[in-house]
Amino acid sequence: MSYDARQQTGDQGVSIAALAIQRLGWIFREQNKADHGIDAHLEIVKDGNPTGKLVGLQIKSGSSYLKAFEGNEFVFRGKGKHLEYWSDHCLPILLLLVDTETEDVYWQVVDKTKVHQTKDGWKLGVPRKNLLTEEARVSIEMVAEGSPADRRLRRLRLDLDLMRFLRQNPYNSLFLEAVTWQNKLLPRTEMKLLSRDAEGEEELIQDYGFQFGWSLTSLLNHLFPWVEVSIDVDHYFYCEDVDTPRGDGSELRPYEDNGETASWRLELVLNELGRSFLVVSDFLDSE
Repeated sequence: MSYDARQQTGDQGVSIAALAIQRLGWIFREQNKADHGIDAHLEIVKDGNPTGKLVGLQIKSGSSYLKAFEGNEFVFRGKGKHLEYWSDHCLPILLLLVDTETEDVYWQVVDKTKVHQTKDGWKLGVPRKNLLTEEARVSIEMVAEGSPADRRLRRLRLDLDLMRFLRQNPYNSLFLEAVTWQNKLLPRTEMKLLSRDAEGEEELIQDYGFQFGWSLTSLLNHLFPWVEVSIDVDHYFYCEDVDTPRGDGSELRPYEDNGETASWRLELVLNELGRSFLVVSDFLDSE
């Protein structure tokens, strides 16, 4: 598989955007597969506590996106299908333009009221003063606002395809692989979400990277309120020492613990909330 200059510039832009967001103390989660039209999610953090206030990010990197400007604004041009997708998304969307040479990140809200139609599609002005720095904090927090119920609903809608995957076939499965660091002043967890289809093929759905300040249990409750969690019994059977007490899988435990890090592989199954949300979604989508 080749890795061309365009891909390299794109990956570099994502890294620069992630760093700018993390400098603001917010959470950056790159989207690997589940959402093809969104590159990442930003979650607002207040006083060290994640708020559930999410913003979708579309990240465009390189000098080609910074050549066209009108007055004090860069001009981003897009196609109609992209505007409809972003406008209909359950999250508010920010467009980020990344200068990979200076590492400046410019932002603008994707909003139909800010868009101008053109013969070939549409254009959106991105003010050159809209740098993703501390000065942008209040404005972006306002973009992410919504009632607690709105935020919970957004999170469920984001995971609807995963719920449908589990319902589609009784042999479809979701697994969470995690490594937790012990004896640290600040809890640290690294996580990956994987799917396994009825043919037994596994695929990476989401790499959450390192999450700081969270215990594994807190992360599970925050990210996956629609699942019941148990250990992957088959995986633990082959990985654990034969003398390890074995239960029915409902009691969570690592399959390996060296005193510094602990390794986990957990299975995610739809709970009552997940099953009920699928029913509601089916009703809303019906004609």
